Amino acid sequence: RTVVPALRAGASGYVYKDVDPDALAGAIRSVHAGHVLLQPEVAGALLAQEDAGTGTGRGSTLTEREREV
Repeated sequence: RTVVPALRAGASGYVYKDVDPDALAGAIRSVHAGHVLLQPEVAGALLAQEDAGTGTGRGSTLTEREREV
C-alpha cells in the first residue's frame, strides 16, 4: 500500500524494512548512483495490483484499444 504513494512522491527505490544491512547499504549506493531500485517482491506486488485491476499499475494509462492490442 505504501509503495505506490512513495514512488509517486518521488522515491527512487523501495525496500522492505526487514532487508539485511548489507542489502540496504547496496540499495542506498545504487539509488545514489542514479538507479531505480525495487526488490523483486516489491515489483511483484506492483504487478499483482495491476492484475487485480486497482488501476495503480503501469497499464492503467492505456486505453481499452491499447490493452486489446
